[in-house]
Amino acid sequence: MKMTVTEHNTAPESAQGADANIDRGVLETLLEDVGPKNAEPVINAFVKELVLQKAVLEEAAERVDPDAMARAAHRLKSTTGSFGAGRLSEVCAYIERSAQSGQTKAALETMEEFRELAGATGEELDAFRNKLFGSATE
Repeated sequence: MKMTVTEHNTAPESAQGADANIDRGVLETLLEDVGPKNAEPVINAFVKELVLQKAVLEEAAERVDPDAMARAAHRLKSTTGSFGAGRLSEVCAYIERSAQSGQTKAALETMEEFRELAGATGEELDAFRNKLFGSATE
């Protein structure tokens, strides 16, 4: 049976339980820091960046370009961590380290887990945003 990167995660579970992809406490603190006026644009910017960098990482993986994979994973690791998406950040960190250390096969094998977490995290963030602000605005 294949192990996933997040199976050994020792970080505390968020208030939403083990299946939550976003730590709402981290996200709420971030939104308090930026203020109510900027909260929605910040979330929208993050969602757009997640979609963009996910595509960049997937394209790099398709080309089997470890340098490009490491760069995209690094960008995502930092951004997702800031938004409380610790599981996704952890997977991105693994892909980055693997790609940088010549373990391209390990990085590529982790892409399915990355895709699933990125999709679930985006959906969870959309639901959070819609709950706070209604449907997304462009």
